Order: sequence, then C-alpha cells, then structure tokens
Amino acid sequence: MKLMFRKVLPAGFIVFLSSFFLLNSFAFSDISGHWAEEAVYRWAEKEAVRGLPDGTFRPDANITRAEFVTIINNVMKYENKSDEKYIDVPANEWYAENVAKAVAAGVTVGIGNDRFGPMNLITRQEAAVMIYRAFRMQVKNPNAADKFSDAAHIAPWAKDAVSTLAENGYVSGRPGNKFAPLEYITRAEALKIIDNILSDIAHTPGKYSGAVQKNLLVNTRDVELKDMTINGNLYLSEGIGNGNIILEGVTVKGDILISGGGNSIILNNTTVEGTLYVLKYDGKVRIVARGNTEIKNTQVLSGVKLEEENITAAGFRNVHVVLLKQGEKVILNGDFDDVDINTPGAGVVLEKGSASSMEIRSGGFGTMVELSVNSEIDTVKADAYVAVRGGGTVKNAEIRANMTTFEMVPENYTVYKGVIAIIGGTAVKGGYVS
Repeated sequence: MKLMFRKVLPAGFIVFLSSFFLLNSFAFSDISGHWAEEAVYRWAEKEAVRGLPDGTFRPDANITRAEFVTIINNVMKYENKSDEKYIDVPANEWYAENVAKAVAAGVTVGIGNDRFGPMNLITRQEAAVMIYRAFRMQVKNPNAADKFSDAAHIAPWAKDAVSTLAENGYVSGRPGNKFAPLEYITRAEALKIIDNILSDIAHTPGKYSGAVQKNLLVNTRDVELKDMTINGNLYLSEGIGNGNIILEGVTVKGDILISGGGNSIILNNTTVEGTLYVLKYDGKVRIVARGNTEIKNTQVLSGVKLEEENITAAGFRNVHVVLLKQGEKVILNGDFDDVDINTPGAGVVLEKGSASSMEIRSGGFGTMVELSVNSEIDTVKADAYVAVRGGGTVKNAEIRANMTTFEMVPENYTVYKGVIAIIGGTAVKGGYVS
C-alpha cells in the first residue's frame, strides 16, 4: 500500500502511515480477491463501515439509504442535527441521528410525503448525488455523463452529480459502459467511490506531513499539517468542532473547505491556489493568515473572522460574501484587495486595516458596514442600499442605490442620477459629484 503522509508523534518519533490508519486488525472471509478488496479494508479500518457478525463483509450486497448516510457521516463526522421530522424515522432507531446529521449538512432530503425511506435500497444515482453534496463539488462539464451508454436514463436532478464524479474519475460504469443509474449500489461500490475521492483522513490529533495526491480530509481537532503539498482539496470537516487547526508550509492545489474549527485555524506560510470556502454551521470561526501566506479567493457562506498577523505576502486578497444567516457577521482584520458583498442584510466589520475596494452588489440589499477608527476603504461601490458607519475613512464612494447612508463623509463621492443618498446626515440628490 502506498504511503501518503506521515504523522509526527509528540515524543518525536516519526511513524509513516499508509493511506489508512489501523484501528483494528481483522479479515473478512468473503473479500479475498474481490476487485474492491483494498478499498474495503482501508475504509473498514477507518470504521466507515463494519463487517457482519458472521465475519463476512458481503461486498456485493446492496445498501439502504440509512446505511449510506451512516457511511458518509462516519467519514465526515458531522456534528449538527436537523430538526426535520420524518414519519418513518423513529427517534429510537439506530439510524435516526445519522439521518438528522446528513439532512443538516445538506447531503440529503426525504423522498416526499414526510418520509425519508431509510430502509429503501439506494440507487447509484441517489448515492452519486449524496456524495456530490457531501464533498461540496461543483459541476464543470454537465455533459460528462453522456459518455455512458445509458446516459438518457440518468434523472435530470442527478445529471450534474454523475457528470462531476465521472469527469474526475471517481466513478466508472458497469459492463457495457453503463452507469446503471436506477440499479442499486453495492457496499463495495460505495466505499470505492469514497476511496477514489480521498487520499487519506487525518482523524487523530497530531502533526502530519508529506504529499497527498488527491484530496485530504481532517475530521478531528488539534491537527497540524506541516510541509505538505495537497494536490486536490483540503476538507476541514465538522468533526473538528471548535478545535484548532494549523497549516504550516502547506500548498493546496485545489480548494480549502472549512466546515469546522473555532478560534484558531491558522495558515502560516501557506498557499491556496484554489478558493477558500467558509461553511461553518454556527458562523463562528477565526481564520488567520500569517507569514508568507496567499489566499487569492475566499468565498464566505457563513459568519467568520478573517485576520492577518505578521503577514509578508498578499494574505487574503479577494473576499466574496455570498451567504450569511441572520445575525452572522464577517469581521475583517488586515489589508484586503476586493471585498464583494452579494447577500441581503450582511453585517461586515472592518475591524482594522484596509480594503482597496468594497462593492455591495444588487443582492447585498440592506448590508451594514462598520469601519473602526483604524480602518480605511479606498473605494465603496453601492449598487444596493447599504449603511456605512463608524470612525473609519472612505476615500471614494460610487452610490447607485437609493437611501444609501454614509455616517462619515467620503473624501470624494458620486451620487448617480435618480438616487438620493444620506451623506454625513444630509440628503444628497442624484447627479452630485463632490
């Protein structure tokens, strides 16, 4: 088995770990020589699945919806639970908690009529959709699934998921180049898809280093990734809780998706070539860029504090505020290139530092921007109503939305035709250029 990266134990010993962490040592009586043997053992050792009491695994047996969401939960370590109630998911059933967690994570919904269908066998296209959602994938080529001879039978709601999994080599067809969307997925197939997606999981606290060829998942607190190149995505899952994560000398070729973490997710001397996504369920996480760190793009889909400390590179460059729940805020501390806001009622605080540009797009209606005394924005562009207040400085303002309010007076501002703005407590009509 290929060695992927190493764990550095507190005592200073270096232990090279294979692409799975040995939790138990066992053998299934019916898996030898099976095409998915290696993947089955790898994920059984990670406790994503278990064998049966008779010592078998039954790799070719079909799997239920309840069993499938349990596998996903065992991998991702979801913590939050949905309040959604299904009449066929009694609270005392073994799968009730896993269903609630998968629903909260947006992995799945019911089958209609207030039912989840926990004992229904899951089809290959249903499984593809759940995996697509669990790993926050984005479709690039929606027609990639057309390579399968039975592509016409793939449901429209599953097409993006199947296309994405196929394009990335995460799924392959059955004999005859068929995807078989309506056929049931087997236990072995389910694990093999996950195995194709993830190089490894950091699931115990400690320090890890080395090279990761695909995607890496961290699902526990107090992990340090050091001197590492991740050729795919890095997933910081809910399993981290409010624990701390450190990246030291890490290059992420893909994206970082942050669903867990608390006061300290620290990126030191780290480069993110893709996008950093903030997806923390409770909207409470602090992400710090230090040293020679550059994050070209950050997409904010939950509350967050983005902070630069002793930065020697670009740090956080472009920040896009895409989605916030009511009451969540984005707190910025550092020097940012562009801050783009496109979600209604956003709360944005520039606590310290600067932004070259802050644009409130049409979807950002009702945004509240607070500038502390030690903060400055070079240009504010208001395409939707925004209130800017505080003791900071705005050098230039372009105001295209009615009733936009600046508590302070920008050094230069333009109020576009047909617009009335409130500048320093005074109504200013459109066509005015300071």
